[in-house]
Amino acid sequence: MLADVMRDTGASVGLLYLLPPAERVLRLALAGGVSGQIAAPWARIPLEAAIPVADAVRERSLVWLGSQEDVARRYPRLGIVLPYDFMLAAAPITGDGTAWGGVVLLWPVWHPPQLSRAEEESINTCCRRAAAILHQAADSGHPLNPPDEPRLLPAPHPREVDPVQAAAALEFTARLPVGCCALDLDGRLTFINPAGTDLGGPKPWPC
Repeated sequence: MLADVMRDTGASVGLLYLLPPAERVLRLALAGGVSGQIAAPWARIPLEAAIPVADAVRERSLVWLGSQEDVARRYPRLGIVLPYDFMLAAAPITGDGTAWGGVVLLWPVWHPPQLSRAEEESINTCCRRAAAILHQAADSGHPLNPPDEPRLLPAPHPREVDPVQAAAALEFTARLPVGCCALDLDGRLTFINPAGTDLGGPKPWPC
């Protein structure tokens, strides 16, 4: 479900939290688009915390942050911890009067300042499906409890690339006067163009 809603909405990061019965702490069960190291500080969120997903679950309503100004105004502590431009949606997983948890999605700044109707419906569908599964599991006597460590969604399989197009793209980046690079989910450099290597200064001597 999390992979589906990330794909359908174009979100770059997705987090799914569960709220165990009789607890007041949301626990991260699934994460996509981030490494375990980055997700670790957000693995447990008190329900009373001034955090979007906690507010969404408490208020049983969608929280949308469409700009860095929204983040700074409504969640100043979050803006200090994550001083980046991003857009965020947090939605509650509820059903039959029970709050089961919440879903968080993040987009880079290219996303429009508002959710589209299709995106909002995709988020609602994800939450309804999750609530139905969690309700059914609880009724069967085998509730789905959060894992000790969040489970990470596998990275989507890269689509097949035409070798001619790949070579053309590589030549294009080599001609760019500005540096550009690519990182994996753990922050490791996977590609850098010549202008980017020049910014890094002289290359170290081999050991």
